[in-house]
Amino acid sequence: MASAPHLRALTEIDDASLRWIVTGDAKRAAAASALAPGARVTASLGEVLADPDVDVALILTPANTHLEIISASAAAGKAVIVEKPLEVTVARARQAVEVCAQAGVPLAVVHQHRFRAIVPALKTILDEGRLGPLHAIEVRVPWWRAQAYYDEPGRGSYARDGGGVLITQAIHVLDLALYLCGPIAAVCARAMTSPGHDMEAEDLAVAVTEWQCGAIGTILASTAHRPGFNDTIQISGRDGTALLEGEDLTLWEGQGNGKKLGAQAAAPPAHPPPAHPPPAHPPPAHPMDFSHHDHRRFLAATLAAIGQGAAPPVSGLEACRVLELIEAVTESARLKRWVEVRSESTPNGDKRWMLSA
Repeated sequence: MASAPHLRALTEIDDASLRWIVTGDAKRAAAASALAPGARVTASLGEVLADPDVDVALILTPANTHLEIISASAAAGKAVIVEKPLEVTVARARQAVEVCAQAGVPLAVVHQHRFRAIVPALKTILDEGRLGPLHAIEVRVPWWRAQAYYDEPGRGSYARDGGGVLITQAIHVLDLALYLCGPIAAVCARAMTSPGHDMEAEDLAVAVTEWQCGAIGTILASTAHRPGFNDTIQISGRDGTALLEGEDLTLWEGQGNGKKLGAQAAAPPAHPPPAHPPPAHPPPAHPMDFSHHDHRRFLAATLAAIGQGAAPPVSGLEACRVLELIEAVTESARLKRWVEVRSESTPNGDKRWMLSA
């Protein structure tokens, strides 16, 4: 499902050329070829990896296949860009990082929410300390998926996907929250499969969070919130509050009214910020009905970094951090107690794919 925004994005990046599409499914091949008519189609990964003109492998397959394909690509000397999640478990994700490190090739992971147009403004606000010391961070992903979405074999399973809403949907917003606010130290969670879905893993999870910065907070992750609402990250500190709602940002500083940035900049401000604001732009009914612009910004930045021999903007090591959080939430829900978020994924040096750097 993730191939369409990537293919659309690649057509708009001048320095990128899509040479091959690898799939054994005729229907998927036809759909991909319609978006990338100049690419050759094959069912043989080996044929593609033997092509000396291929510099980068872009892996858009189910999560449980990533390690095998990453290993083959790295062995062939290709840089790797892989869709989230990096793999179905932290252990397999770390194996993927190690494989690329040993081969000396960069590994980048698609977390395109970091490339929402408004995110740099919010990152600057936080880095400059304009909100003061943070004390509350609330992350909400109240999305919706119809049962038909989970009727595809393997979807929402531990074997193919690594879990449910946490690792497949909420991972986008959780990664963005970690990027903005730093690591979470511990979680106390509950998770369930709601009556609205027939699936193996969770479609609803909640957690209380303790952040390393000193804040406390909450996580809500759901594909059971009919008809679906925008994801939000609300960050409160001594001197103000920032509310990121989808692509839009509202900032309250001191005693002033809310200042809207992004697509809602012309809308009248609300004061004070609502605890659970309604969506300004409801999410699409179909999971893939969204703009490819975030993917384009991610791919352009990642390909430029690879071409310059620099670290990718979202390295394999960084992508392990959100998986470590998800595993802690899942473990806490299973054990029904607080669990520390154990992290071994601190980037090293300039080239973050190089573990020994």
